[in-house]
Amino acid sequence: MANGGGSPVEVPGLEGFPGKVMHASEYRSAVGMKGKSVLVVGCGNSGMEIALDLAEGGAITSIVVRSELHILTKRILNLGVTLGFYLPIWMIDKVVLLLCYLVFGDTSKHGLRRPAIGPFAWKDELQDGGELIGGDGILKQRSPKAENGLYYAGLSGRGIFGSGMDAEFIAGDISKQLQTVPGQAHGNPEH
Repeated sequence: MANGGGSPVEVPGLEGFPGKVMHASEYRSAVGMKGKSVLVVGCGNSGMEIALDLAEGGAITSIVVRSELHILTKRILNLGVTLGFYLPIWMIDKVVLLLCYLVFGDTSKHGLRRPAIGPFAWKDELQDGGELIGGDGILKQRSPKAENGLYYAGLSGRGIFGSGMDAEFIAGDISKQLQTVPGQAHGNPEH
């Protein structure tokens, strides 16, 4: 399995590898992988979901992780979000990191180092969207399309449901734009 997200990566010596190599976009299920050794490159959302699916399907699954990362269960993440209504971020991170240690132990023994900054402070740091995104990580505007033409999915504060609505809006808006571009109407591939 090569590269959990983005575009395929050139890996020196890969042409001599006798096994199957595929991009995450080609992955469908763990059917036929039981008992086979599989390496997932990358620990983004796609890589982690594929690795979990493979492990649950009986594959001997390993993941290559390039940088530090936080590993949280859904329960711990949800608890942290709930605590966000009552506690400052630094305190939430302390509670969340303690719970993660109790659940996963010292992940650095397995080559999975945690960032120095906690997961909620890290998320808060990433959310500095200036004029578009507020300090709470929520879009300051109603539409998932900014004036500069960028789209923002999943920042509406409505969870998975909101992300789905954003994705539908974005797909519809792009489709509408393609239909109004001269030469692009009706799927004309010549332009």
